[in-house]
Amino acid sequence: MTSSVIFPRYAEDIATRRRTLMHAVEDVYKVGEQLCLIGHPDVVRGLVATVINVERVLISELTADDEVKLNCPKEAYLERWNALHPNAGYWVFAVEFRYGFADESTAGSAVST
Repeated sequence: MTSSVIFPRYAEDIATRRRTLMHAVEDVYKVGEQLCLIGHPDVVRGLVATVINVERVLISELTADDEVKLNCPKEAYLERWNALHPNAGYWVFAVEFRYGFADESTAGSAVST
């Protein structure tokens, strides 16, 4: 299954392939699932992220390693997260991924992180 994901900082995060972590309010991503990375004019055709780990975490307890994987300082990330998800609880799902390429025929619904 492939889901489309819209990253607000595509050029900084995805085009450079620096971001390898996102969070989700619900447990909807599974290991092995491919994320179709869309939302920027510089999208690399067929670039996907394959989910390699999903775990339940406290969003407020991001580590220095998480900041590297998010390609964003903790404070800035949490500010954006809280603005996008004002009703989210403290527990969320950390979704770690790696980059690769997929068949162009894959498609899915868009999710913003």
